[in-house]
Amino acid sequence: MKISPAALAYITLVLAPATTNGFTFAPRRSFRASNKLVVLHSSSSSGDNDPSSGSSSRLDSLSGQYGFSVPKFDRFSTEERISDDTSQPLSMSERTENLTAIRNLHKVEIEDAKRYSNYEGYVKGRKKLKERRAADPWFAINDALRKATTLGDDEEAARLAKLVDKVGGPPSGVKMESGKPYATFDEVYDIPVSPERIEMQIKRERAKKNRVIWEQSMKRREEAEKRMEDEWGDPYESEEMQKKKERSMRFLYAKLEERRKKEAEKLKKMSEEMKSKGYGASSSTSSTTDGDTPLDRALAAAKKAAAEAKAKREGKVIEGASSSTTEKEGVDAKADSAKADPNRIPGDSDIAKGELEANVVVEESSEMSTNGLRVEVKSSYNDGQSDAAMRKHCFNYTVKITNESDTDTIQLVSRRFEIQTVGSKTKDVVQGAGVTGKTPTLKPGETFEYTSTAPLNVRPISTTPVAARMNGAYSFVILGPDKKPLSEQTLSAKLGTFHFIFPENQRVKPVTEEGREPVDSKPDSVSTPAASTVESTSPTIPGDDDIAVGTVKDYKDSSDAISEGVRVAVTSEYRKDRSNVEQNKLCFAYNVRITNESVGNTVQLVSRRFEIQTIGSKNKDVVQGPGVTGRQPILKPGESFEYTSTAPLNVNLMENVPIAARMAGDYSFVVLNEDGSPLSSTPLKAKLEPFHFIVPEED
Repeated sequence: MKISPAALAYITLVLAPATTNGFTFAPRRSFRASNKLVVLHSSSSSGDNDPSSGSSSRLDSLSGQYGFSVPKFDRFSTEERISDDTSQPLSMSERTENLTAIRNLHKVEIEDAKRYSNYEGYVKGRKKLKERRAADPWFAINDALRKATTLGDDEEAARLAKLVDKVGGPPSGVKMESGKPYATFDEVYDIPVSPERIEMQIKRERAKKNRVIWEQSMKRREEAEKRMEDEWGDPYESEEMQKKKERSMRFLYAKLEERRKKEAEKLKKMSEEMKSKGYGASSSTSSTTDGDTPLDRALAAAKKAAAEAKAKREGKVIEGASSSTTEKEGVDAKADSAKADPNRIPGDSDIAKGELEANVVVEESSEMSTNGLRVEVKSSYNDGQSDAAMRKHCFNYTVKITNESDTDTIQLVSRRFEIQTVGSKTKDVVQGAGVTGKTPTLKPGETFEYTSTAPLNVRPISTTPVAARMNGAYSFVILGPDKKPLSEQTLSAKLGTFHFIFPENQRVKPVTEEGREPVDSKPDSVSTPAASTVESTSPTIPGDDDIAVGTVKDYKDSSDAISEGVRVAVTSEYRKDRSNVEQNKLCFAYNVRITNESVGNTVQLVSRRFEIQTIGSKNKDVVQGPGVTGRQPILKPGESFEYTSTAPLNVNLMENVPIAARMAGDYSFVVLNEDGSPLSSTPLKAKLEPFHFIVPEED
């Protein structure tokens, strides 16, 4: 293979400025300064200590391969910092001529060489352009000023700006219209703005203007919403609404009292009629002193039962109470009356503990027919409206109500649901008129179907995939031919019990202490010692005495510890915007930073285990699961993984300490081989030292 002289000249001339120690040239006669020489300064260091001398070795390897020898060059490196002693060797007219020649070279000679693939002409043109630029120090200063301004080096930019003034500023032909402290590429070479660039600038300005308009619109919208909120307030808490409620309650109570009086008069009249007919003659064996007639005895029994029921609600014990009223019922009655919340009732113990019996059927749907009405329901998880990190899980449930009667037309009038989330000891009661704001009428065989949502604030636990349990009933009336109820009495159609179930990716699986693998995993999947025990799946363990009684002396809202070469640092803060102290609902955010400080070991986090004890509680809640925020990050030596999570707490604060809870735990990790496989099946632990969730004094 032979190389043409033009190609050889191209290689030589392109590499020469980057490899020679230095060279000089004399300006052209048109400069009228034949006695002036411009010197390109170069580094005096030899190629031996130049870290970039690899290019010379590459040229050496090419020498002799294609029938010619390549001369050896030393690496050339231009000094980045321009000296403060730099001066202008050219006059203003010479600078103007030099600028004209530079623009002509760039626009005509070099472009023509590129257009016709004239490599030799291109190289010569580039060389002339460099010589012309080097003749006027302003070009080098302008390039350095552009770099300093772009990098934000204000001190260097100020120094270079003084040098620009010292060398006489830009040549007279350079028009700096961009508003920048340096001349742009287009301004130096007098390149007109292209239509494409003008269009791009117009788009940028338009986008900037639209962004400002959008921000102003959003601000006006927020101000209007706030103004309306201040003006109207909550309609359900207004004085007019309270008066309407009072009028409605007075009307209802008056109706009930009137009905009670009519019933009492009717019973009294019936009692007198029975006495006049001679029923209920006194008997020596009679144990009743309230009356002789069967009606009198029935009334006495009813009064006694009503008195016992009232005493049960108030937690009192009366003389002559029935044997069915036990001491335990009295205690439960006190507890129920203390709650004083009609929207909450005692829940099921298995859901409260999160431990469902084996014979309990856990299904996402149910179907039940009552009084000629069939109610079908099916639930599903709504991932789009859920936020697992904030413990907000949303479920959809679709209800289908079918009138199975052959002759009766019915109308739904109200509903009542009971919902109990896992871990809660009470059920929330949701009731109201109609269904989704309607009171649909169903003829025989007709169906009404609707879909609703159930946003739940619940945390998954390892003992069950259930998030909540729900049941209830729909009240309806039978309509006559005139489409009016045949009776004031309503019938009930039961909504069978069904469950809201977490999807697989939201469930917490039980883990072992050694391998942190699921309990139901295969025995040969992890090599563990024979004496290893399975970690308890109970959600609580005995807590610390100082937290239980509120006598904590030293407390802090952060911790930092190193275990097995892994550092775990955590800080916490109080989220006032998501807390309600009056309802004992407090929210905290904690930031965890995990750093691999080991030497030469790459590690992977595989699981976590936290212990949280609220103030005044005797037990700790245990939270555990695989990965960290749904991930199992791999950390090389020196790398860190950081995440932020929240801890919503239901706690009654104590007056002597501002602590809401204490938290500690550990992260399990394995050391990886070079191929990414675990070095050992037994994970190591990085401790999360105890820290506290502290409420600021103003709260």
